[in-house]
Amino acid sequence: MQSFDLVWKYLLHGKQWKSPSTFLSLLGMALGVACLVVAMAVVSGFRSTLEKTVIDVLGHMSVTRAGDLSETDLKVDVEPKIVGLKASAPFLNLKAIFAEKGKVNGVVIEGVDEARLKKVTRLQKLLVKGEFDLSPKEGHPGVLVGKELFQEAHLKIGDTLTLVIPLPRGVDATDFRSKLSRFTVRGVIHFGHYEFDTRYILMDLAAAQKFGEVKDKITGVRYLLKDSEAAFESKEKILKDLGYSYQVDTWRDYNKNLFEAADLEKVVIFFVLLIIVIAAAFNVSATLFVLVVRRYQDISILKTIGASAKEIRKIFIIFGLIIGALGSVAGIMLGYLLCLAFEFAQSHYGLILGSIYKIDHIDFRISILDSVAILGASLLICLLATLAPASRGSKLPPVEGLRYD
Repeated sequence: MQSFDLVWKYLLHGKQWKSPSTFLSLLGMALGVACLVVAMAVVSGFRSTLEKTVIDVLGHMSVTRAGDLSETDLKVDVEPKIVGLKASAPFLNLKAIFAEKGKVNGVVIEGVDEARLKKVTRLQKLLVKGEFDLSPKEGHPGVLVGKELFQEAHLKIGDTLTLVIPLPRGVDATDFRSKLSRFTVRGVIHFGHYEFDTRYILMDLAAAQKFGEVKDKITGVRYLLKDSEAAFESKEKILKDLGYSYQVDTWRDYNKNLFEAADLEKVVIFFVLLIIVIAAAFNVSATLFVLVVRRYQDISILKTIGASAKEIRKIFIIFGLIIGALGSVAGIMLGYLLCLAFEFAQSHYGLILGSIYKIDHIDFRISILDSVAILGASLLICLLATLAPASRGSKLPPVEGLRYD
């Protein structure tokens, strides 16, 4: 307790607290921790934003099968094995060529049941223009297009676009004919994922089945579960009981490489940026070495009146830890402020390039666990940095310090 009293009194009233070396130690620790906080928030935010984007667009999982597939097959074979099933929505995928106003692009047509789709995904919340309406009306069938495709093709709501798909000619699968059809643009969706925004076109399931001449067949069914983690358990049960006759994709499988990269990068970035904190801890150590030299006389007096080497060592360790703790807390607060500033800049100036990162916005995610890990690692580094100067101070002979008193 006496060690704490001495350190606290010295910090509050001593000149050492106001010295440039102490200030630089605090500043270095704060900047190092702030860099670590921002980096962890970016990586965690990228992963959570990517996860949210995928689930909003595709649901928690989907089940498909090569060849002809009907929803009845899935209801009998698959759905009893899905954990926490809340809703399902069938879909049909067709590969097509979009040709309009001098633009020719390869696109993916997804035929959906609008009412059921709204229960599985949040696509209606992602509508940025027009109306989310795929119901049959007079004229051409309606479609919803991705934001980037809409802009690149210079389309407008109500425009007619032309889609072309290849269909087999008779029973010969190597001979194809092209089928052309026109559709009306009713709305624009900002999927938040660059690939979807540039390639996806949604239309009514019945219209897609008619266009693709597949009768009542579907590509698969998307599912919404009570918990996103239940998708992994459901996939394991389906594959275990039914083998690989069905293909099961969870929300993580849609961008597996990106999710794995984000998980690995978080660990790597943590340890790489921890080097900055280690470098800042050297400043703390240097400050304590200087303090030992300047306070040699005081150390000698304490030893003369009965202070042990252990108590002297404790004084310097506590002093170093207080500097480290204050610097770490200041760094975490500074990191939070930098994240808020980046959020503001991102929302106003669009700093994220969707064509490169697949998403065009990051929701910064600063978890309590990450903050505790950063604070704990910083304090541990500071503790280790104080050991050498504290040990040096505790071993100084008191006679030399008192000789010139």
